[in-house]
Amino acid sequence: MMALPPALDALNIEQQKAQSVLYEDEFCRVTKKYLIVMNYDFWAKNKVIPLNEIRALYYAKQNLSESNLVSYANTRNLYTIVIDTGKKKIGFAIARPEEFLDLVRVLLSCRVQIKNKCISEINPKAHRMVLAGSAVSISSAA
Repeated sequence: MMALPPALDALNIEQQKAQSVLYEDEFCRVTKKYLIVMNYDFWAKNKVIPLNEIRALYYAKQNLSESNLVSYANTRNLYTIVIDTGKKKIGFAIARPEEFLDLVRVLLSCRVQIKNKCISEINPKAHRMVLAGSAVSISSAA
């Protein structure tokens, strides 16, 4: 078996490291370069967001009193996350908020705003969909 030249071998290792999963739950996955949001817009497909495209991140504990919707997601200690890329806002849930937020604070640029702000302040309809366990694209209009 022929060994790869050192430069190609190092590149391959770097690509593998970039794709290794640093955080994962049933709602999202984070690698060194990407945030992968599961079940995007109820289509059961994943939305891949390069970390360098994220301009702001908002988070809040999901609150049952904000919605009449009762779902599996609400029986757990979940947080809602909204990612703003400047072109699109995407809302989704996370299962382990402290671990997720600690990681993204390290991975995201220091210019990225990270604020505690509920998705219902951004878009009430999207808030209900995230409580139901779907990741959604959020428009500015309610």
